Amino acid sequence: MKIEEGKFYYSRDGRKVGPMRRIMQRGLKFPWSGQLSDGSKATYNEDGEIYKGAISSVDIVKEWINPDSDTNFHEITKAQPAVISSPMYGSLAGILQAAHDQAATGKGHGRHADEKPFLEQPIMEIARMLGDTGGHSYQIMKKAQEANRMVKRKQHDAAVREFLGVINYAAAAILLIREI
Repeated sequence: MKIEEGKFYYSRDGRKVGPMRRIMQRGLKFPWSGQLSDGSKATYNEDGEIYKGAISSVDIVKEWINPDSDTNFHEITKAQPAVISSPMYGSLAGILQAAHDQAATGKGHGRHADEKPFLEQPIMEIARMLGDTGGHSYQIMKKAQEANRMVKRKQHDAAVREFLGVINYAAAAILLIREI
């Protein structure tokens, strides 16, 4: 991502930053200044990292497409609590709940969550950096193919876990689509 003069951007935690102004002084490692939605100012390097020395929730992750709107993208993408509106689809709700539980407590949570909300985990952050759902699509295809091989080898429990991962990658892709 390239920061541009006068544009607005999203911070990692969904706040509006901008308009961005270049600080006209030679040799600065953090030559961009922007105002956060709370009124405070911050300086950034060319890659959108805030002047702090570590990954921060205020790092810039993508351009704010509609600068007239103050809507936080995390608010846009929040899903409503699941409600089973039709008892005829209770079995589907059970599978979706299992996918949620796997993401919230399973292998992916242990490897990638670092006590961060789902929208701030690598499954979302990397896709934002890429700007599309290609990574999610790749993972969906890879996991589905592996699950199919597991079924053929009679490894049914492992196949179910892979297919639950497919559901979670598909959900992440949907969340990203709602952001872009």
